[in-house]
Amino acid sequence: MHRLWGNGVYFVDDSGAYTCAVKAQPEFTEAARFDYMGSKPDGSFLICPVANLLIYPCQTYTASGLSAVDSPTPEQRINLGNYVDGRFVYLEHAGLGQVNIWYASEGNPNELWLDNSDFADLASILDYDGESLAFATGMIGDYDIQRRASDGTLTRIIGNGDAMPGVAGTTYAGTPDHDTVEIDQGTVYVKGVGSGGDIVLFSSDGTTTTVIAKVGQVVPGLASVTILGLELRQVSSGKIWVQVTQSDGDTVLYQISGGTWARVIGKFDNYVRGRPAAFDTYEHGSLGDTAVIAVTYLDFTSPTIYSIDLYTNADLPGISEAVGGGPMLQLFPASGGAWTIATLGEAGTTNTLQSSSSLTNTTWETVGVPQIADGTNLMEWTLLPTNDVGFFRLVE
Repeated sequence: MHRLWGNGVYFVDDSGAYTCAVKAQPEFTEAARFDYMGSKPDGSFLICPVANLLIYPCQTYTASGLSAVDSPTPEQRINLGNYVDGRFVYLEHAGLGQVNIWYASEGNPNELWLDNSDFADLASILDYDGESLAFATGMIGDYDIQRRASDGTLTRIIGNGDAMPGVAGTTYAGTPDHDTVEIDQGTVYVKGVGSGGDIVLFSSDGTTTTVIAKVGQVVPGLASVTILGLELRQVSSGKIWVQVTQSDGDTVLYQISGGTWARVIGKFDNYVRGRPAAFDTYEHGSLGDTAVIAVTYLDFTSPTIYSIDLYTNADLPGISEAVGGGPMLQLFPASGGAWTIATLGEAGTTNTLQSSSSLTNTTWETVGVPQIADGTNLMEWTLLPTNDVGFFRLVE
């Protein structure tokens, strides 16, 4: 999920979470991050390790582990693309000022979808829904958002200087990227910024434009509450996920379907670990109508300590916990070359710290003495490192 880049990639199902790839693995030590491209209904998915100078082959993850993808081998230092049900759209830098967009499907030769003969200023891939592509042309201050339909038809959706939908007297002045443009079932969804600072979420198929929400309007269902800010999170199967900052002080993730707004989670809500400090959706990390939501909690007595849980929207308008990410382990240097490892736990529970020299090693050893979380839920271990590389986990 492009908003949730990290040092590793994990596979999550009903039985738990499993490590797939981390930067500490010998074959990925120069990787700056892993980009998650997308998945197939059989549970396999595509990831691409991204490095500053090296080009790693993309990797397919299946039940038997990782396997390198020989073709395609796209430029993997910047914008890649999306992988949907075995179909992959990716970006290639063919030379100075030259950008190509390729389409690859399993068992077939790669197709050149767009190049400089189509648009001399082809800029980037914005989103791909498995059939149609949203992409940008132009450069800073003069971008156009374009759509390539499943039949190959090219349509300009909106560009800098065009009238902003839903706001009279202002023009579109946005810089489109993955966090502002989505495409679903051939319709493009845009979080647009106007020349006067107005923010509007709208959709367009190239013919019909629909305003979905805008800053300043009343939140549907809350007569006296207005929208102060909004973020487009994802669009899938006709359902729109938008995070709204409200005039009542709450920040809420909504699912919009058929014009109806359903509250998913807000910072005033209470869940397993209390009130959330932040939340986000895994944009391409879910299938069908189910979205995976990452919820972050802070311990305000120790602001550097936080926990992340994963939820699904399966029980809307509520949510049910899918996987608990557990408390994050924080490391602080101590005297004499030692390190203090601190984390949070449920008060009164006993927790054991374990260590391993490798994530591929199935043997984990207990470190120090098991601890019981105190009244502030804080636990600490101080220890001297015994290996150049160490990984730690907490077991309740």
